[in-house]
Amino acid sequence: MLHIEPTALDKIREILHSMPGEVIGVRVTADADSPFRIDYGIQPVFPEDIAPDEQQLDFDGIRVFISAAERPWFENVRLTYEVSTDLQGFRFSTPDVSGGSFKGTFAEKVQHVIQTQINPAIARHGGIISVVDIRENNVYVEMGGNCQGCSLSFITLKNGVINGLKEAIPEIGEVIDATDHEAGTHPYYG
Repeated sequence: MLHIEPTALDKIREILHSMPGEVIGVRVTADADSPFRIDYGIQPVFPEDIAPDEQQLDFDGIRVFISAAERPWFENVRLTYEVSTDLQGFRFSTPDVSGGSFKGTFAEKVQHVIQTQINPAIARHGGIISVVDIRENNVYVEMGGNCQGCSLSFITLKNGVINGLKEAIPEIGEVIDATDHEAGTHPYYG
């Protein structure tokens, strides 16, 4: 679940005390167009703003509200407040689940990245990626769950799977979609 660093809590407390009106806490938001691109936000909450489906958390006396729909996007998220010559403000981040550099065969590296980086993100939308073949440095993947037959699966493949694999494993060649999208329960691929 969400973790808020002491510096961020201090800044939230300072902002809330300086605001006019009866501010009762903050709401954290997650606008997730894709499991690989999440825009996090933070905003003040007034008594009339509380939605019935929101979960309320207490962080050192500060009430933090998260909607039920957005709650899964806050697993292992850390909120900090940074001040530097280049940046000042709140920053949401997730830990690097890759564990740094890893050793093994090319196939083991591919499998590791898919299991630790790609599938956890895709699972939030009910999808899964499986490696079905590796030929030289080319990887053939199959998209399952909600990804199979989804009309946006090509975006997930390009922005998430291909970019994620190429960033983690520079020597990778092509990533080829071997999915039979028309065989899914709800085939919308076209």
